Amino acid sequence: MENLGIIGLVIVVATMVRWFWRAWQVNVPKTPYGFQAMVGVGFVLGLLALNQGSGDAFAPWAVGVALAFLYLTATGAQKVGDSMVNVGDAMPAFTAPDDNGEEFDSASLAGSRVLLKFFRGHW
Repeated sequence: MENLGIIGLVIVVATMVRWFWRAWQVNVPKTPYGFQAMVGVGFVLGLLALNQGSGDAFAPWAVGVALAFLYLTATGAQKVGDSMVNVGDAMPAFTAPDDNGEEFDSASLAGSRVLLKFFRGHW
């Protein structure tokens, strides 16, 4: 097969586009195994194309991009602890520096309604 490299690259890029689309929507799956498996298929196809020596220019890209994605998803997973805060739960007490560098204490918000919005990146 002459087009293994480009097929592998298409699989890798399509999977990554789907991953980043879900990340943009804050809908990343709890485990990346399905995405990693698809990228692994593209990686193997790229390796097969390189092994055939067909001169497919897309094969090194399929292998390189797949390795980068696999590395990032394997090492970048954020752990979810047992102490999750759900909508409607009481806010846990905390202190942290504010944007002026002064200490902020969550106890100062007692008795008022507050919306806390956290952003997290997930690779």
